[in-house]
Amino acid sequence: MPTYFFTWNAKSKLNWKTFKSDLIAVRKGELVAMNWSCGNTKRIITGDRFFLLRLGVEDRGVIGAGLVISDVQQRAHWRISGRRANYHAIQFDSLLDPETEGVLSERKLLDIAPLSFWRPQPSGVLVPENIAQPLEERWAEHLESLGVVPPAIADEIGLSADDYAASEGRVCLVRHLRRERSRALVEKKKAKVLRDVGRLACEICSFDFSKAYGGAGSGIIECHHTKPMHTLKREQITRLGDLILVCPNCHRVLHKGMGVTVGELTRLVRARRRRR
Repeated sequence: MPTYFFTWNAKSKLNWKTFKSDLIAVRKGELVAMNWSCGNTKRIITGDRFFLLRLGVEDRGVIGAGLVISDVQQRAHWRISGRRANYHAIQFDSLLDPETEGVLSERKLLDIAPLSFWRPQPSGVLVPENIAQPLEERWAEHLESLGVVPPAIADEIGLSADDYAASEGRVCLVRHLRRERSRALVEKKKAKVLRDVGRLACEICSFDFSKAYGGAGSGIIECHHTKPMHTLKREQITRLGDLILVCPNCHRVLHKGMGVTVGELTRLVRARRRRR
């Protein structure tokens, strides 16, 4: 999974005014999504990993992490009137309070990369894989040392803090589960479709894993949220009707960043079949 740095200049006058409420929401496992400037890069895509670096103050270091939930989009510049800048919608799965918990200090990361690497000027800097993996492990260890287990991850699979003892396994587990909003909601959707229809097939192209692969494909299907995560309000509830079951191919097309809707993709698939 490609990993990038986003930066937060904590000394800026245009500061993160909702930080405290966002922190509380993240700890409760609630959806916390926002738009963040990504510098000049346009290679970041939906599903990429990010770490947030706190800069501009004495206590510098990693303060949060999560997933990019939209491809690049142009918006008004956060500081310069009349200019536009590149942004991504991002969702946090872990966030620290620098006043009470500190940060994962850059000094504790010097064995992974030199000091200059932890002080990028713009957001959107690619983290090489040979650095991203040890950073993931160090971040997981740091959260564990503070007793911080992202609740959205633990709750989805019914784990307690004891289940996170092996940091390497936890990193892999966390990477996988961060791609889901609510595992419990997804399973409820699948169960409802099974009751109503009797099979799990893509609602766009009708591909059925169990029909194609027999028992080996039983239960395999992905879940697409028809309401983009960055458009939801924090208190908004996702209902089963907001979800559809799709195959990986259709799911990828929906998230490609071309703006295609479920209805448009369904019509496209059907039209191509009629031409055969």
